[in-house]
Amino acid sequence: MKIFTKLLVFWFVLFATAFLWHHQPQTASLQPPMEPLTVEEKILCGLPLSLRQLDEKTWQTLPGIGPGLAKKLKGVRSLEELDAIPGIGPKRLEQLRPYFVTEF
Repeated sequence: MKIFTKLLVFWFVLFATAFLWHHQPQTASLQPPMEPLTVEEKILCGLPLSLRQLDEKTWQTLPGIGPGLAKKLKGVRSLEELDAIPGIGPKRLEQLRPYFVTEF
């Protein structure tokens, strides 16, 4: 009977250890967190941009925007302001709209 009790305890400890080892919380990855994408990287990836992030140089990377228009667009904060800029008509606004995320 003593052998049976010892075997029972042995198997219980073995299965309990295996169960607890298998169900441990996953540890975090040792890789450092990624840095946020730059505006240029977002444009290349096709991700939407915030109008607040754009400077004169990055405005020029968008289609149909040259240096002169980029200077006018530098301080724009919303699509309504973008529509009011001379040189941005309805056609160009619709061309640029997919590049931007609407902020509330």
